Amino acid sequence: MSRYYRIDELFFYPQKNEVHRKNEIFKVRPKTADLLAVLLKANGEIVSKHDLLQQVWSDAIVEEHVVFQSITELRKIFDDSSIIKTHPRKGYSVTANIKECFTAAPDLNPGPKTFIEKTKNLTWLKYLVAMTAFLFAAVFYRSLIDIEPLDSFGSIIVLPVKNHIEDADHSWLKYGGMDLLIKRLKPQMKLSVLQTEDVLEIIKRAQVDTDSLDTNGISRIFEVSGAELIIEQSLSGSTRDYQLVYSLHRKAETRRGALFSENVESLFVDLDDRILSFTGIQKKSQSNNYQNDFANELVAKAMDQLQLKNFSKAATLLKAVLVTEPNNWTAYKLLSQVLNHTGEFEEAEQVSSEGMRRIAKNPNELELVRIMFWNALSITQQNKYEQALIVLEEAKRKAKAVNDFLYIANISRVSGKIYLAQQRYDMAENEFNEALSSHSAIQCPFGRSNTLIDLGELAFHSKEFVKAKSFFREALELAEERHLGDTIKLAEHWLVEVKNQSSF
Repeated sequence: MSRYYRIDELFFYPQKNEVHRKNEIFKVRPKTADLLAVLLKANGEIVSKHDLLQQVWSDAIVEEHVVFQSITELRKIFDDSSIIKTHPRKGYSVTANIKECFTAAPDLNPGPKTFIEKTKNLTWLKYLVAMTAFLFAAVFYRSLIDIEPLDSFGSIIVLPVKNHIEDADHSWLKYGGMDLLIKRLKPQMKLSVLQTEDVLEIIKRAQVDTDSLDTNGISRIFEVSGAELIIEQSLSGSTRDYQLVYSLHRKAETRRGALFSENVESLFVDLDDRILSFTGIQKKSQSNNYQNDFANELVAKAMDQLQLKNFSKAATLLKAVLVTEPNNWTAYKLLSQVLNHTGEFEEAEQVSSEGMRRIAKNPNELELVRIMFWNALSITQQNKYEQALIVLEEAKRKAKAVNDFLYIANISRVSGKIYLAQQRYDMAENEFNEALSSHSAIQCPFGRSNTLIDLGELAFHSKEFVKAKSFFREALELAEERHLGDTIKLAEHWLVEVKNQSSF
């Protein structure tokens, strides 16, 4: 007899380490499965932390936090935190209805029965009903596994990993795991897989906290980004006993699951496979030469400081990284970005130039495009326009080679603004239109609305006020639709300027 438990509408299979919830199957780490089994056997009685540690982790020396981590994992899988109740200073209990069930013993007769042997005792009516049910089940099952492919437009967003492992050895995974998955997905996807720093910028615009994200937060990210797919991850466990709970959000559905492994990086490799399966994309072979720049704890800390807009602290941390890791491309890219933000343009140019030189020795076109962009931006801020345009042209060529639509758009916007400053209006219009096209390809409402403002500004300076008003109004409508506060203010400002000019 094989035993399983029914917990309200959930099913737990101890021998498989699986929890089934509706049409979803969650793999549970062995220790977490053992803990759940102990709680279920207690049948609603309180089980202390001490007893859980004794019964589940008797073969290892661990701290009490492993119990909390397993409880957290189960609550996420259950999608209902009330099923397991915490009794302060006492322990935990299961509050749901628990039913212990057994499946029938397997047929021990040698050799499989044929379909005719299995159905020969049925009446024709029963046979017809059975076949109808079989066909219905087949159609229903097919409808479950059919996958609607992703649109060819839009983007994919990988959110920072919710890291519940609180030690220095794993602190890099918040951004490192995110970056690893991005690097694995990018060669596989037709859509634009946004880079780590781009995702963080979107999170900032959406004004959400990814550590406590709910359905409203996910909807807000969809609204601001125009993404086709958002990937959410939560890591827990301990060394050689890891679990990654994931949610794959599309606008009309969410697929959830859990993975476990002794090796933390293999979790993200497995998740890559799950995502490709979910999106209906055939896996391509790829090398595993991923450069893990986030393994340096200081890079992760610098990212946190950037999120808090502590640019000075971020710069100090990144400079420290480059002392010990002079080939850390992420550090060059982020430091160039920070120095541009703080107005230290000459130093930003020097840092980005050094980063470009080092990447050229180990070509990575995607990273090179990003550093070239920040290099060109620092040069532009020093009013060295022609030099900046040369760098931007080369960066755009490389961006097109790797289908980096976001940076094709960003590069085109900067080029357009340079041409606008030089009053080379035809060139500016070409660049802004290319930026708009690229932002539309990834359905980025922020980029589209701001590029429409660029086009309006160009028309304004060309004294085509009716045309300018049209661009500004279109930008305003899009910004209002997606609740882009700063863009709304900018569009409204320009509409006032047009009105003032029209009154003369």
